[in-house]
Amino acid sequence: MNDIRSRIRIPATFNGRLAAITCLGLLIRLAYLVLIATDNPLSGDAAGYHLAANLFADGLGFPEPFRHYFGAIDVIPLGTGLWIAVAPFTRPLPGGAPFSFESTPEVGCRTPLVGTFVEDRPTADAYSTPRPQADDPMAPTTVDCGGRATFRLVLGTTLVIVAVGLYVIDRRRGG
Repeated sequence: MNDIRSRIRIPATFNGRLAAITCLGLLIRLAYLVLIATDNPLSGDAAGYHLAANLFADGLGFPEPFRHYFGAIDVIPLGTGLWIAVAPFTRPLPGGAPFSFESTPEVGCRTPLVGTFVEDRPTADAYSTPRPQADDPMAPTTVDCGGRATFRLVLGTTLVIVAVGLYVIDRRRGG
């Protein structure tokens, strides 16, 4: 009797089986393209790459993704720079703390605008053992926030200067 099992032979080698699986995958992909994807317009990443390629082909250069999201490329470094330079921040406390998903031992520092020019050394109680339990003794610990405040002020100011420069360049180009 001549049934389907006797007509289809499964390859015996790994390379043959891999080629058979690859051909089956190609057939499924082609069937999907012919039967389902023919009516669908470009969307997602494909549309983004297609439109970016059209802009580049028209001589407009590489696209700026932030412009499409926020209207300008200078908004991101300006907002980030102001936040880094002005917002108060926290520093982790040295020493151990009882394991907890809810809290990490930390101390609050002033805004970098103040902490850079005025001594900012907050004090908090911290455990002195590496893996403390809830009833272990605690000792007052002072954390120096001045160096981190200066770093944050310089970084934030740099980002603000970059944002202003991008804004000026963008306006000179007519954007």
